[in-house]
Amino acid sequence: MRLGEPRYKQHLYEKQEHDGIEVYIPRQIHQEDLTIGLNRLFGFPYLVIRGWRPIGF
Repeated sequence: MRLGEPRYKQHLYEKQEHDGIEVYIPRQIHQEDLTIGLNRLFGFPYLVIRGWRPIGF
């Protein structure tokens, strides 16, 4: 996972917007049950992605 737009092979990602946040999701990830959330740790926000798994697992 990275911050910002994909630098290379942008055609491999789907751009979505969730609550005003732009998210680029790899097209190869099965997205039926994908959930994106925002958590905090020591006051620092970070994204949490639930419901994904690498291909083949």
